[in-house]
Amino acid sequence: MATFMDESKSKKRRESLARAIALVDEALAGLAPPTGLAEVTSPASAYRRRRSSIERLRKGTSKDLSAASNLVRTLVLRCAESADATATITAAEVADLRTSLSIAQAAHGRAAVAVSLESGEILGAQLVASPQQIANLRSWNFDVFEMDRALRGGLRGEPMAAAGWALLEDGGLANHFSLDPAKTAKFLSELQRSYVASVTYHNHLHGIDVAQTVHFFLTTGGLGAHCEPWERLSLVVAALAHDAGHWGLNNHWLNAVDDPLAVTYNYLSPLENMHASKALSLLVTPGCDLLANPSVPMREVRSLVVELILGTDAAHHAVHLAELRAAISSNRQETGGAPNPLHALSAEGGSAFFEGFPRGTEWLARDAASRRLVLKATLRSADVSNPCKPWAYYTEWADRIVQEFFHQGDLERAAGLPSAPGFDRGKVTCAADRARAQLGFINFVVGPQFEALGEVVRLGDSALRHLAENKAEWEKVVSAAGE
Repeated sequence: MATFMDESKSKKRRESLARAIALVDEALAGLAPPTGLAEVTSPASAYRRRRSSIERLRKGTSKDLSAASNLVRTLVLRCAESADATATITAAEVADLRTSLSIAQAAHGRAAVAVSLESGEILGAQLVASPQQIANLRSWNFDVFEMDRALRGGLRGEPMAAAGWALLEDGGLANHFSLDPAKTAKFLSELQRSYVASVTYHNHLHGIDVAQTVHFFLTTGGLGAHCEPWERLSLVVAALAHDAGHWGLNNHWLNAVDDPLAVTYNYLSPLENMHASKALSLLVTPGCDLLANPSVPMREVRSLVVELILGTDAAHHAVHLAELRAAISSNRQETGGAPNPLHALSAEGGSAFFEGFPRGTEWLARDAASRRLVLKATLRSADVSNPCKPWAYYTEWADRIVQEFFHQGDLERAAGLPSAPGFDRGKVTCAADRARAQLGFINFVVGPQFEALGEVVRLGDSALRHLAENKAEWEKVVSAAGE
């Protein structure tokens, strides 16, 4: 018989274990949350009572498979391996359970949960890295709304924790830096809470969408091959946190009304400074400090995360784009690299794409200063990438940002302040008005941004094809209006 913890430490652990097993019991049985834990008196017997349910899970016949898949894998294993001296769970039982759960995970591809045995608190779901899920994470057509619906539909996970951990694992960063799963899950869970759920566009789903797009650039796009691991880590963390705390009002509003946030940051990118501050504060909070280990160059990561987030201020778009173009042109001349064959976007919606990997980009690996410019451009591009996604997905985001704009416009009208184009609902009265706004965004922001990024990142066919097709759709709307 094997025991797994010294009796002197058993009381607190026993309470945590009882709570965790009760949660597993709830998931497997599909019951309402337990009102008390007094009935769970023996961790060992509770564990063994779950054995038949685990067997049903393995066979795919569990009554509540989605919830069970979400909770069981990590919870029960951690319970079994951390049982106190009175539990007397055998090593053979643990091994048997591990095998069953591995089979269940492989068969059902749901999720695992990071759990703190100190408190028994569920910290957040981790997306299981099944082949299909990995393919989705690296796909340009990843749908964050679909993931959110799946989690709310039974997986009981938090989207930020689920996606964030999966991105860190798939990118090899969790393993390279030996990131603690519980701290990482806690950081991601708290990061999601720092976003304002009622905000229609700049919420945690936008953070996930941008982070997944960044992941595409690093993996499928090939950018990661030129970057240090800590730079890739910084980019993913910055992407997840880049709009933390955003309440749906932009810097123009904050500065115009002398908001305390604008005053705090001297009227210079107040939102972006706040987002960066929230990220750094979480990274040094006990229990959330996932980067607090010797393998992470903390100062460098902290500095780059701040620089990347500050670089998302749209007010500096033109300057940053010019800097990127200058760096690409200068390095291409020095290395003799050729530009990529970019096919111009056509009004008819013809395909625009880059063929193969970007050529002449070897300089990225040795030029740290230019690489930082590219990393900033990568996050900015991901932040404005919606028009480069499939039409239905793009227009869902477009509807959301319009609602935010209108809300701010209403406040500006009430305060007697002028509104920027697209913010005054009284002046956006038809589909053609909306179409013209989106065409301006595509022609003057998204198109130039992606054209420059395509010189250093393999975009493939999808991004610019969708951009061309979506542009053509808006042009049809304007044409139908007789303009």
